[in-house]
Amino acid sequence: MKRILEIITAIILSILSCIVFINIILRYGFQTSILSVDELSRFLFVWLIFIGAILAYMENSHVQVTFLVEKLSTKNRARVGIITHLIVIGLCGMLFVGGIGKVVQDWNDHTPILGLPVGLLYAASLPMSLTIGILEIIKLFSTFTAQSKKHNHPLSQDD
Repeated sequence: MKRILEIITAIILSILSCIVFINIILRYGFQTSILSVDELSRFLFVWLIFIGAILAYMENSHVQVTFLVEKLSTKNRARVGIITHLIVIGLCGMLFVGGIGKVVQDWNDHTPILGLPVGLLYAASLPMSLTIGILEIIKLFSTFTAQSKKHNHPLSQDD
Protein backbone atom coordinates (compact mmCIF):
# COMPACT_ATOMS: atom_id res chain seq x y z
CA MET A 1 0.00 0.00 0.00
CA LYS A 2 2.83 2.36 0.86
CA ARG A 3 4.45 1.88 -2.54
CA ILE A 4 1.16 2.59 -4.33
CA LEU A 5 0.70 5.80 -2.32
CA GLU A 6 4.26 6.86 -3.15
CA ILE A 7 3.60 6.31 -6.86
CA ILE A 8 0.33 8.27 -6.70
CA THR A 9 2.11 11.07 -4.83
CA ALA A 10 4.90 11.16 -7.42
CA ILE A 11 2.38 11.30 -10.27
CA ILE A 12 0.38 14.09 -8.63
CA LEU A 13 3.54 16.06 -7.85
CA SER A 14 4.80 15.64 -11.42
CA ILE A 15 1.53 16.78 -12.94
CA LEU A 16 1.29 19.67 -10.50
CA SER A 17 4.84 20.81 -11.22
CA CYS A 18 4.39 20.61 -14.99
CA ILE A 19 1.08 22.43 -15.21
CA VAL A 20 2.15 25.21 -12.84
CA PHE A 21 5.49 25.62 -14.65
CA ILE A 22 3.76 25.78 -18.04
CA ASN A 23 1.27 28.31 -16.70
CA ILE A 24 4.09 30.48 -15.33
CA ILE A 25 5.86 30.41 -18.70
CA LEU A 26 2.63 31.31 -20.47
CA ARG A 27 1.76 34.06 -18.00
CA TYR A 28 5.11 35.84 -17.96
CA GLY A 29 6.35 34.95 -21.42
CA PHE A 30 3.18 35.38 -23.45
CA GLN A 31 0.85 37.39 -21.17
CA THR A 32 -1.73 34.63 -21.18
CA SER A 33 -2.49 31.63 -19.01
CA ILE A 34 -4.61 28.54 -18.83
CA LEU A 35 -7.41 29.36 -16.41
CA SER A 36 -8.18 25.77 -15.50
CA VAL A 37 -4.64 25.28 -14.15
CA ASP A 38 -5.47 27.26 -11.01
CA GLU A 39 -8.44 25.05 -10.15
CA LEU A 40 -6.71 21.82 -11.11
CA SER A 41 -3.58 22.71 -9.12
CA ARG A 42 -5.73 23.44 -6.05
CA PHE A 43 -7.40 20.03 -6.26
CA LEU A 44 -4.12 18.23 -6.87
CA PHE A 45 -2.39 20.06 -4.02
CA VAL A 46 -5.12 19.19 -1.51
CA TRP A 47 -5.01 15.53 -2.49
CA LEU A 48 -1.20 15.58 -2.42
CA ILE A 49 -1.22 16.88 1.15
CA PHE A 50 -3.69 14.30 2.43
CA ILE A 51 -1.94 11.39 0.70
CA GLY A 52 1.36 12.74 2.02
CA ALA A 53 -0.11 12.73 5.53
CA ILE A 54 -0.83 9.01 5.17
CA LEU A 55 2.73 8.36 4.01
CA ALA A 56 4.20 10.46 6.81
CA TYR A 57 2.12 8.52 9.31
CA MET A 58 3.25 5.19 7.87
CA GLU A 59 6.88 6.28 8.17
CA ASN A 60 6.33 7.75 11.64
CA SER A 61 7.50 11.12 10.30
CA HIS A 62 4.93 13.39 11.91
CA VAL A 63 6.21 15.81 14.51
CA GLN A 64 6.22 14.31 17.98
CA VAL A 65 6.79 16.00 21.31
CA THR A 66 8.37 13.29 23.42
CA PHE A 67 10.40 15.13 26.06
CA LEU A 68 7.74 14.57 28.72
CA VAL A 69 6.91 10.98 27.77
CA GLU A 70 10.59 10.00 27.82
CA LYS A 71 10.75 10.94 31.51
CA LEU A 72 7.90 8.58 32.43
CA SER A 73 8.21 5.02 33.68
CA THR A 74 7.59 2.16 31.27
CA LYS A 75 4.07 1.60 32.61
CA ASN A 76 3.14 5.26 32.31
CA ARG A 77 4.57 5.42 28.80
CA ALA A 78 2.29 2.53 27.88
CA ARG A 79 -0.66 4.34 29.44
CA VAL A 80 0.12 7.58 27.60
CA GLY A 81 0.55 5.56 24.40
CA ILE A 82 -2.89 4.04 24.78
CA ILE A 83 -4.46 7.43 25.49
CA THR A 84 -2.67 8.87 22.45
CA HIS A 85 -3.92 6.06 20.22
CA LEU A 86 -7.47 6.59 21.46
CA ILE A 87 -7.29 10.35 20.86
CA VAL A 88 -5.96 9.87 17.32
CA ILE A 89 -8.66 7.28 16.58
CA GLY A 90 -11.30 9.71 17.87
CA LEU A 91 -9.93 12.59 15.81
CA CYS A 92 -9.80 10.42 12.70
CA GLY A 93 -13.40 9.41 13.32
CA MET A 94 -14.50 13.02 13.68
CA LEU A 95 -12.56 14.03 10.56
CA PHE A 96 -14.14 11.16 8.62
CA VAL A 97 -17.69 12.01 9.72
CA GLY A 98 -17.14 15.73 9.16
CA GLY A 99 -15.53 15.02 5.78
CA ILE A 100 -18.52 12.98 4.66
CA GLY A 101 -20.79 15.84 5.72
CA LYS A 102 -18.80 18.38 3.71
CA VAL A 103 -18.57 16.10 0.67
CA VAL A 104 -22.34 15.58 0.68
CA GLN A 105 -23.01 19.26 1.37
CA ASP A 106 -20.76 20.56 -1.44
CA TRP A 107 -20.97 17.77 -4.01
CA ASN A 108 -23.61 19.60 -6.07
CA ASP A 109 -21.56 22.82 -6.11
CA HIS A 110 -19.17 22.92 -9.03
CA THR A 111 -16.02 24.90 -9.74
CA PRO A 112 -16.54 27.71 -12.25
CA ILE A 113 -14.01 26.65 -14.87
CA LEU A 114 -13.54 22.86 -14.74
CA GLY A 115 -16.99 22.09 -13.35
CA LEU A 116 -15.57 19.66 -10.80
CA PRO A 117 -17.63 19.02 -7.67
CA VAL A 118 -16.34 21.13 -4.78
CA GLY A 119 -16.98 18.14 -2.53
CA LEU A 120 -14.07 16.42 -4.27
CA LEU A 121 -11.73 18.71 -2.32
CA TYR A 122 -13.20 17.55 0.98
CA ALA A 123 -13.20 13.92 -0.18
CA ALA A 124 -9.42 13.92 0.22
CA SER A 125 -9.91 13.81 4.00
CA LEU A 126 -11.81 10.52 3.81
CA PRO A 127 -9.06 8.07 2.76
CA MET A 128 -6.58 9.84 5.03
CA SER A 129 -8.77 9.69 8.16
CA LEU A 130 -9.90 6.14 7.41
CA THR A 131 -6.38 4.82 6.74
CA ILE A 132 -4.75 6.50 9.72
CA GLY A 133 -7.68 5.49 11.95
CA ILE A 134 -7.39 1.83 10.91
CA LEU A 135 -3.61 1.87 11.38
CA GLU A 136 -4.08 3.39 14.85
CA ILE A 137 -6.59 0.68 15.77
CA ILE A 138 -4.04 -1.93 14.66
CA LYS A 139 -1.33 -0.23 16.76
CA LEU A 140 -3.65 -0.07 19.76
CA PHE A 141 -4.55 -3.75 19.35
CA SER A 142 -0.89 -4.72 19.02
CA THR A 143 -0.09 -2.71 22.16
CA PHE A 144 -2.63 -4.73 24.13
CA THR A 145 -1.56 -8.07 22.65
CA ALA A 146 2.12 -7.33 23.30
CA GLN A 147 1.32 -6.40 26.88
CA SER A 148 -0.85 -9.48 27.42
CA LYS A 149 1.95 -11.73 26.12
CA LYS A 150 4.13 -10.33 28.88
CA HIS A 151 1.30 -11.00 31.36
CA ASN A 152 1.64 -7.39 32.30
CA HIS A 153 -1.40 -5.30 31.46
CA PRO A 154 -0.51 -1.66 30.57
CA LEU A 155 -3.14 -0.33 32.94
CA SER A 156 -2.02 -2.33 35.96
CA GLN A 157 -0.20 -0.89 38.95
CA ASP A 158 2.97 1.13 38.32
CA ASP A 159 6.48 -0.32 38.88
